[in-house]
Amino acid sequence: MPIEERHSVKFAFLSLLGPFTAVGLILAAMLTAFFAIEKLNNNPTVWICLGVSLSLLCCFSCFSWIAAIRLNPFEYDSNQIYLHRGMLNSGSRPIRYRDLEEVLYSQNLIEKMFGTGTIVLMPREKGHAPFRLKGVPNVESVAGILEKLRLVKQ
Repeated sequence: MPIEERHSVKFAFLSLLGPFTAVGLILAAMLTAFFAIEKLNNNPTVWICLGVSLSLLCCFSCFSWIAAIRLNPFEYDSNQIYLHRGMLNSGSRPIRYRDLEEVLYSQNLIEKMFGTGTIVLMPREKGHAPFRLKGVPNVESVAGILEKLRLVKQ
């Protein structure tokens, strides 16, 4: 199918609200403890641990952001869904609708507030794991379209 006929679904950055909120709360708790306890201010080992912890949390945040951008967007047309293969590979993996058993979606409370969610593509073959597409904006509509296309191709 020509690329012009594909529909692209982009990642919603609001889906990273959970990891970034967790990192922010951890940082706030750590900084509060370090500034509130007087003995910790004078101990260089504690400051080294704080620096290492902050570096690791920043790396986690950056990796979450890069992975979400790189892995979540997908495209679909009337015959297949095209998923990105991985972080380093720029190709896409086509999944035919007839190879899917069901197209489901889920939303937690925060995702529901922001209109995003996760689409789960259940493969027909029992040995394969489902494909999860996180951070999909307008998830109900997109999952409905994919399910209708799947039913047409059965």
